[in-house]
Parts: sequence; structure tokens; C-alpha cells
Amino acid sequence: MCTVALNQFEELRSQSLASFKLQGIPSSKNENYKYTNLAGKFNVNDLLADSITVGVNPDAIFSRLPFLTDANRIVLENGICCESLNQLKDLPKSVNISCFSECETNSVFKQHFSKYVDAKNHSLAALNSAQMTDGIFIEIENNVVLDHPLFIVNVATGNNTIAHPRTLIFGGKNSKASVCFITLNLSDDDKTFTNAVHEIIVMENASIEFDFFQMDGENATQVSHTYSYQKRDSVFSINTITLGGKLIRNNLNMMLDDVNCLTHLNGLYIGNKKQHIDSQTSVYHAKPNCQSNELYKGILDDESTGVFNGRIHVFKDAQKTNAYQSNKNVLLSDKANMYAKPQLEIYADDVKCSHGATTGQLDDDALFYLRARGINAHDAKALLNFAFAGDVIEKVNIPDLKEFLLKLIAEKLHSNVEFEIFD
Repeated sequence: MCTVALNQFEELRSQSLASFKLQGIPSSKNENYKYTNLAGKFNVNDLLADSITVGVNPDAIFSRLPFLTDANRIVLENGICCESLNQLKDLPKSVNISCFSECETNSVFKQHFSKYVDAKNHSLAALNSAQMTDGIFIEIENNVVLDHPLFIVNVATGNNTIAHPRTLIFGGKNSKASVCFITLNLSDDDKTFTNAVHEIIVMENASIEFDFFQMDGENATQVSHTYSYQKRDSVFSINTITLGGKLIRNNLNMMLDDVNCLTHLNGLYIGNKKQHIDSQTSVYHAKPNCQSNELYKGILDDESTGVFNGRIHVFKDAQKTNAYQSNKNVLLSDKANMYAKPQLEIYADDVKCSHGATTGQLDDDALFYLRARGINAHDAKALLNFAFAGDVIEKVNIPDLKEFLLKLIAEKLHSNVEFEIFD
């Protein structure tokens, strides 16, 4: 892999930069950013800075993410590929992984790259297109089943650094694969800004699982944009787990653009101190007989803030749609805040759609039950929180990642209890 200027995208860069400058940095005046005022934290010149690398110690990565040692992996530093740290072994020949600068003649790449990004309404997605140095293209050809997961890790390094990671994943007809994107800071002292865009295309009868795991540092800001596009009889699952970061904003846009598509969106966010975690999901049902299932859960402690805005849009021709959305939250502190706004926009008349949002505290009766059986108050609360989060974690189908998440969640909940999920 290599990193060079993407001269073939200069027109896109120019248009995207103009779009970003026209829209500006999102502020609370924008309804979709009502509770996440980025304009008050950054200025335009800050975000137009070039991405740089300062060097990554591989031991520092693998000590934090030990399951990556023997895994197929791609390592990015501030969005730039670290070729010496990549490991791709035993992959089928029909799985093509390359950087964007090598894709000028790839017809699949040219057909799909940036086709689904809504730069006109998402200024930071436009900024990514304007500022990206390079990106990772994963092409899984027709009828290929990837037996082992593929990991992409973006390591944010340096102080006051900017990164614009970009990925394009293409699942050909009848293919199946699992890809996990992890964001990581090696130092909590570094102030970093990561602005990522992920495009995922799932063709006829294909199945793609995308696990998005965020363990950013205490001074890190991350904005992500994930765009999926599905064809007939396909399955797309995305599991977003947010445990770190000072300010996190995740934008998900799912397009079901053919019949019999199935989409799963699962999210878990655990915040403490003054973390701010904002989840915005939009699911577009454009064709008949499709189904989407959405489950987002939050646990908020100290002075942390959670935001959830979930939108389901059913087009006029999308008859027989079945769409389910649920957002549930637990507040562990009187100073924690949660803002939830589920939305349904239905233009078809033969559908089954439901949504709901709840925010509350731990069940006193359940807490008393555990205390009465000799479990101390701290561990009893941790067990109840884990039980609350468990039905999201169980959606992750990568065993090593799931085991690792259970340990991190215990640490996040300040518990020595060893959590386990039985399949």
C-alpha cells in the first residue's frame, strides 16, 4: 500500500471544500446539532490543517489491543496507512485490499466511491472528501466468504492533530464478511480531532457485518459518517460501541434500495466524567418488503451527556416495510443528561413501524435483590448495568473482540466482576 496525492480526485476535493466552507462547522443553530455545538470548539482554519504522522510504536498498539497480534489488520496513523504494521494473511485471492491511490482503473471503485456521501447536508463529510490523504478500499468479489474478520485500526497520535480516515467496503453478490473499525488514542493527554467517512455497499444476497469500536482518549474529538447501500436480499449489520472520547458524534445513514433487504443497527455508549456522545441514525426504506431493527442503549454517569436522534424514513413505494427502533438509557448520576428524539416519516400505507425512547435509573428492587444475596452495592450496580448492555454486546460476532469488550466494560463500570455472555 502507498500514500500519494490523489490527483484523480482533485475535482471532488475542490467541490467538497467549497461545500464545507459554504456550510461551515455545525453549530447548535442546526437542528441536527442542537446539543452538539462543534462551531464553539473549532474554527475553519483548524480543521483545514493537514494530517501528519509522528510515528507509532507497535507494542503500544498490541498491548492495548492484544487480539490484533495474529489477526488480519490494517493500521492507520491519523488516517494514513502504516504499511509496516499491516498483516494480511490467508485471504482469498478474490479479496482485494488497496489504498485509493491504487484504484484509478478499478471499475468497482470508480462506480461507488463517494456516490452515497451526502456532502451537501453534512459539512464535515464534505471536509473529509476535501482533506483526505488516502483511504482503504476493500473489495470482496462475488461468491466469496471471508472466514476471518478484518480489522482496521486508526491510531490518533500527536497533540492538536487532525485526521480524515476514509474507507470504502464493497461486498459483491453472495459474499459474506466481517470488518471491524477501531479508533484509538495512545495518550489521553493528546488533543486530537478525527473526522471519518465509511462507505459500505452490500450487493445482492450479500451479508456484511461492520463493527465500529471507539476507545478514543479523554481529550479526543471524533465525528464519523457511515453510509450503507443495500441491494436485493442483502443483510447489513452495524454494531457501534462507544467507550472513549471527550466528544463523539456518530452519523449513520442506511439506504435499503431494493426488495427484501434486512438491516440491523445496534449501539452501546457508556459515558462518565464530562463525556459527550451523540448518535444520529437515519434509515431510508426505499423499496418494498424490507426490514430494519435498531437498538441503542446508553449508560451515563457523572456529568456525561448522551444524545440520540433516530430517524426512519419510509418512501411511498416501500410497502410491507417492517421497521423497529428502540433507545433506552440509564442515568447513574443526577448531573448526567440524555436527549432522545425518535422520528418516523412514513409515506406508505401498508407498513409496521414502531419506535420508543426511555430514560431512567437502575431498578431499586433488582438492586435490593442482589444486595440481599451478599453482593456489595458497587458490584450489584455493575451487574445490573451489564445486564442492561448485554443484548447489544451479544450482537458482536467476533469472539476475541467480544471478550475484549467485556473486560473494557467492566473497567468502565469500575468493577472487578468478570462479565460473560453465553451464546
